[in-house]
Amino acid sequence: MTRCYLQVLGLLLLAFVVSWGPFFLINTVMATCTTCYLSDTVMDFVLWLGYSASILNPIIYTVINRNFQTAFRYVSVGPLSPSTSQKLSYLIVT
Repeated sequence: MTRCYLQVLGLLLLAFVVSWGPFFLINTVMATCTTCYLSDTVMDFVLWLGYSASILNPIIYTVINRNFQTAFRYVSVGPLSPSTSQKLSYLIVT
């Protein structure tokens, strides 16, 4: 179980660095370089790339978290087997 949490944490960290890294790098360079210029299109793209981290977080959680998958399947389709109902009651209690 700890390994799964470490995978989620690693993926979230990777998504954060890939999404926000270019934004912080470009803003740092632009603040220190007086002769540098980037178009507004590039700046907007880098900003929206950073915003994409907010979209990736829930996707990463739902793809990896089996408890969420079980509960979502139960809500969408209904109990497929008695073990699904037991897993869902475990999720609600804990």
